[in-house]
Amino acid sequence: GEDCSNQIINTNSNLDVFVNAFSGNVEPSNFIVIFFSKVFDFLVRPSSVILLFSILATGIVLNTLKKLKKSTNKARKGFSQVTRERILRKQNDRCIYCRKNLTVIDYHHKNGNRSDNRENNCQALCPNCHAIKTRKNLIKN
Repeated sequence: GEDCSNQIINTNSNLDVFVNAFSGNVEPSNFIVIFFSKVFDFLVRPSSVILLFSILATGIVLNTLKKLKKSTNKARKGFSQVTRERILRKQNDRCIYCRKNLTVIDYHHKNGNRSDNRENNCQALCPNCHAIKTRKNLIKN
């Protein structure tokens, strides 16, 4: 009973050091040096090894997710000027749906993926047709 609870307390204090080290909360200069015997004792227990690997895996996953979040927060870019000019020329300055001459131009992503800025995914529309087309796509999904 008592030996088991003391062992759990010792394991938890050692784990705190590992968790802080792997989560980036401790600067290398502030890192507490654990004596080799304590580290060895900690690693000899199978449950501690599994827990250590779980902590490492969690740290790696969290770090990867953090990087992904940063990369997806970048501002989305629209169609390039060259693409817009080519599409407008191909459509003779007319809306692809109502065929009216375009004075105000909206550029539409055919496949709905606003990150797909390939020329074959671009259509020039009047604002009215663009609103209708976008609404239809929202209802479809």
